[in-house]
Amino acid sequence: AGSVQGVSIREQLSKTQAAMLLQAKEAEAIGVDEATLKERLAAMQTELTKVQRALSECGGRLVASERRKMDLAAEKASLQRALGAKLWEMPRSGLAALRAAAKAEVTASE
Repeated sequence: AGSVQGVSIREQLSKTQAAMLLQAKEAEAIGVDEATLKERLAAMQTELTKVQRALSECGGRLVASERRKMDLAAEKASLQRALGAKLWEMPRSGLAALRAAAKAEVTASE
């Protein structure tokens, strides 16, 4: 049983040494291309910076657009209130005439 276990240990040691040799070769291959990898990394970092800047600019435009949208909604509400106040002040006969004119316009467009 001892010799079987000894063979198993030798096989495992051989596999481990082979794996270590492979890793050393891979590390050596990477070492040769380290400058290329650094160049690629720098290029990717530059591209990432460009994308982040563009994204930030889009975000700024979106915020400005949302502000404009809110400003327009507030202006619309203000105009609606002013129109409502004017209609309330209008004599009933004038309001009736306005409704009749609007109704006639709708009927004519149909």
